[in-house]
Amino acid sequence: MGNFCARCGRPLQGGEVCNCMTQNTFYGGQQGQVQASASQSQMGYQIPPVQPQMGYQMPPLQQTTGQSASGRQGTGGKADQITGNLLGILKRPVTMGSEAIAVADLKTAFIFFALQGIASALFAMVVGHSLFTAANSGLAYLGGGTINFPYFRALIVTVIVSVLQSCILALLLWGGHALMQCGTTYPKMMSAAAIRSAVMIPTILVSIILFVVSPGIGFSLFVFGNIWGFLTMATAMAAYIPDKRQDIFPLIVSILILVFVIICGFIMSKAVVYYVPDSLSDFLDLDLERISENVMMFF
Repeated sequence: MGNFCARCGRPLQGGEVCNCMTQNTFYGGQQGQVQASASQSQMGYQIPPVQPQMGYQMPPLQQTTGQSASGRQGTGGKADQITGNLLGILKRPVTMGSEAIAVADLKTAFIFFALQGIASALFAMVVGHSLFTAANSGLAYLGGGTINFPYFRALIVTVIVSVLQSCILALLLWGGHALMQCGTTYPKMMSAAAIRSAVMIPTILVSIILFVVSPGIGFSLFVFGNIWGFLTMATAMAAYIPDKRQDIFPLIVSILILVFVIICGFIMSKAVVYYVPDSLSDFLDLDLERISENVMMFF
């Protein structure tokens, strides 16, 4: 009777041992390794694209959102700060003005200078429009043409001149403190000059409205705004003047304001040519600078 393998049933020779177990173990192990390798390959193919995709999409979205929110909060926060300082100086000029000088924020000071310059430019354009409208009415009655007021040029020149004058005022205040031997810095005096600008901004805006109704009242309020601004500025600075210099402080400030007015008059005498249309100045062939200097001699 022949011998057969009890496991696979293969015929065996005498004393032969079937190797089916060895083959099954080899093929089974190889198959298992292949399946494991295939599984790992599939996982390696599927999972990594998901992770980089998530890593690529999510962080930029969060970063962009954060930057946008931060930018909006920064802009809104600065606007709220400017508005709060403006209202605070109008309501509590001594307290808020003294705090503004102590902080000496140059960025805030320049913003107030720019806002005053814009308000002054709007006032200049309203005045120029009124004058040239009256002049065109007269020319129309005489059968002449029309003269256009250089609005854009007047806007740019007025803003530049106004900011320059505010910086000059701060420089004069700095020199006045040095003359009184009161230690201070130019940024602090910039903040002091910004107090005047903060007071003048709403005053000029109201002057524009009143000028349309009554030019005399509107111009008078514009002058009043300058006086109010100087007084508020001086009151805020008085808190930093030593007791031994308190008696001389009003005189020094008054002299500085007088010098400032003279300098402003000189600057405006040079800048007045930019408020007159080129066609009109060429037609009249006038030396506007000399005329303006002669007019300023009466003030």
